Amino acid sequence: MFTERKRNDGMDGELVPLPDDDVFLGTRLCPRPTAVQGAISRLKNGIAAEKRSGRDLTAPCFHNLFTFYSAWTFAFATGVRAIAEPYIDPYEISRLNSTGLLRDKDSDSGGKAKLVWIPPRVKEQMHHYSHYIGDSPDRHSSAEPIYFLDENGKHQVVRPKSLEPYMAQYLPGFPIGVHRRFMFNALIDSGCPPQAVRVWMGHALTGDEPWSRFASFSYAAHRLVLSKYLLPILAYLGFEPVSGARE
Repeated sequence: MFTERKRNDGMDGELVPLPDDDVFLGTRLCPRPTAVQGAISRLKNGIAAEKRSGRDLTAPCFHNLFTFYSAWTFAFATGVRAIAEPYIDPYEISRLNSTGLLRDKDSDSGGKAKLVWIPPRVKEQMHHYSHYIGDSPDRHSSAEPIYFLDENGKHQVVRPKSLEPYMAQYLPGFPIGVHRRFMFNALIDSGCPPQAVRVWMGHALTGDEPWSRFASFSYAAHRLVLSKYLLPILAYLGFEPVSGARE
């Protein structure tokens, strides 16, 4: 899916997709990098077009596109499962190490919450979204950090059912959780250590669990590994901070 190509300017290599049909890991039902890149580009263009239109940016049309982009940015960066509200409150992200607890395989107890690293530009996008919906640290409405609007302006929970129309528009033919399969393949193909990929997916083995009392796993080292392999993939795909205001 991805490989690294040497550059001529002495800088680190750049990420490029492998030729089509060269590598398959796991199931074949996985979009090609250029398809995901194109979907993200069309989504950003749609957001930009709404800003230029002069229409109300708090109306469902713009709000829902901006919500989908923010939710997708978070999903590709963290590998969140297809759950209701696949997101966390950005004000709950640690200022010390940019990590947060993601309850995508757990109840409200938090006993099996997944520790996720939020890259700086992803965190910036999350704060753009919070600012757009009028959230702030003093308000701290973590019960509803992200939502769609129906045609009457009422809040709709971001869940697989409400995400389906946008998946059908921007990446038709693939399930809501395809970002996990895509990023798993992309990380492995670009050379990310399997141990780090397992932890990123939430499939950590005994001893790899960063929350375990007796684990020897270093989450600080894990973040360094992810910064080397995850960030170039997100950049190649076109994820970048996008404001919810007219510029």
